[in-house]
Amino acid sequence: MPNPNKIVAIACLLIGCFDMFIFPQIFSSLQKKYSADKKVIGLMNKALVAGGIIFVAASIYFFQK
Repeated sequence: MPNPNKIVAIACLLIGCFDMFIFPQIFSSLQKKYSADKKVIGLMNKALVAGGIIFVAASIYFFQK
């Protein structure tokens, strides 16, 4: 049976990478399509990167347990 902490760590790592790398690209393409306000998109991208960093930190924490 695999260690449940390792499973949680891998899930957090995947979510963090998705937040930091894939969502900002989706938002920038949406911004070009619908000509949204650049400030709003920039703030959303910053929030996503911050959330991704939190998830990566959580994955490091769970890997050490």
